[in-house]
Amino acid sequence: PLRVIVDSNGRTPLTARVFAEPGKTVLALGGPLRPGEKAAFTRVGAELLELPSLDGQVDLGELLKALGERGITSVLVEGGGVLLGSLFDGGFVDKVIAFIAPIIIGGKEARTAVAGRGVDKVVDSLRLDGVSVEGLGEDLMVCGYVAAKNRDSNS
Repeated sequence: PLRVIVDSNGRTPLTARVFAEPGKTVLALGGPLRPGEKAAFTRVGAELLELPSLDGQVDLGELLKALGERGITSVLVEGGGVLLGSLFDGGFVDKVIAFIAPIIIGGKEARTAVAGRGVDKVVDSLRLDGVSVEGLGEDLMVCGYVAAKNRDSNS
């Protein structure tokens, strides 16, 4: 599989383990790097993909278009709340695989698993169809497909 790091500002450390792993790693950037930075990332084996920025973030529509042009039609995303929220807000998510651990974290200022626009009412929440739940040790894996109603309203 092709690894793609979405890095809006080119802050991925050159010493990141991902660059030492076998296989290709693409660094998707929200704009150009300085020439010295380009050379350094190339030396550690990264392929640079300089994309337009949208609200200070990598334009995910352009990223998915670029991946599609390479014949990539499926993407597994492991990311933080901002990236996940942007993917949901853009209507780019078809399938969700979420893991639930038997721990409680949170607080008034806690980060959320999915940032983005969000909703104010439960009736407006993103719904999943064809949901399955599987136990993996102490954790649960919940899989489902974004309901057509949600996909239609994000377009």
